[in-house]
Amino acid sequence: MGNLLIITFSGVRYGVWEDAVHSIIGALPLHRLPLSPPVIAGIALFEDRSAVIADLGACLGRPSLKRPQDGTFLIINGGDTIAGFCVEGKVEGFTCSPERVHSLPPAVATSVADTCAARGVSLIPIINIRNLHERLKKGLLD
Repeated sequence: MGNLLIITFSGVRYGVWEDAVHSIIGALPLHRLPLSPPVIAGIALFEDRSAVIADLGACLGRPSLKRPQDGTFLIINGGDTIAGFCVEGKVEGFTCSPERVHSLPPAVATSVADTCAARGVSLIPIINIRNLHERLKKGLLD
């Protein structure tokens, strides 16, 4: 059994494995960086250090959050640096058994999302947030 964090962007649900996230916190004030790409929501102070916060929805091609300060931050412990993703609203938990996890068809699978979880009659794409973070660090924003 794994714990899946359920997040929603514009009514569409996605999942992130809880063990891939260092901590979940209420949004902190963000300082927007001039000339930064739209996927970067800004810089926040977290545990007396600065953290780059990306807009998870924008990373997935969804519209940027209008008010990221009203959402939640998923903090990734990147070692010497701290980074995270802002998400819309609150994050919900879901205990997911391995039988509920399925591979996405090759036509829609990506390096950022290649599995989904069955929950009732819905399929929830699971985001590989560590892979997404590595892609962002390399400047691969497409």
